[in-house]
Amino acid sequence: MIKINLITLKRLITFGLGVIILSCSREKLVQSPSEQEGVIEELHLLSGPLKDDWERAAIERGGSFHITEGVMKLEVGEYMSGVTWKGELPARIDYEIELEARRTGGQDIFLGLTIPVGPDHCSWICGGWGGDLVGISNLDEMSAADNDTTNFYTFEEARWYHCRIRVRPDRIRCWIDGEVVVDVDITGREISMFYSDIEETVPFGLATYDAEAEYRNLIWRTLEPSQ
Repeated sequence: MIKINLITLKRLITFGLGVIILSCSREKLVQSPSEQEGVIEELHLLSGPLKDDWERAAIERGGSFHITEGVMKLEVGEYMSGVTWKGELPARIDYEIELEARRTGGQDIFLGLTIPVGPDHCSWICGGWGGDLVGISNLDEMSAADNDTTNFYTFEEARWYHCRIRVRPDRIRCWIDGEVVVDVDITGREISMFYSDIEETVPFGLATYDAEAEYRNLIWRTLEPSQ
């Protein structure tokens, strides 16, 4: 028979409680980012009637696009290709967008997600400047390659990546496969578009540069105003 004295028993109980607390903490950390946010409206933009609200952006020599069974394919153009949303925007602040994206050809930007930020617009860039740069263009007239959102991420061809961006009055946050890749305070910052054909995707759209890409499970969530 194994004898356990009182001190050892107390240590075992303390250790067990610590494991339980740590498990609960880790469980909370891996929750979906939107679970802690109040969702007012959720729209699925690549299925049902809403899939018809996309149109090819007015980009000269840009590639075509088509949507089949909930997957949008954006063909490679001479340089940049893009689509823009012609429907009514559900919100311009206090919202998040979630989608899966992958590069199926080429070597550069496979996700240039143009979004409204109040009266202004900017783009979340994934895979730019040679294939692995991530960031927001533009902040204070500086591109994703030159401002404080510049980050790097190794993207594999043909692999789906789960991407999410949340826009609040004072902050933009972005996740890739649950990992925070952008978390920037935009209070007092100048928000603008990169000076290029991607401007044709305003107010809300998708673009690529020297790449072919596919998108699926594109969801817009309008959120309750932050406190």
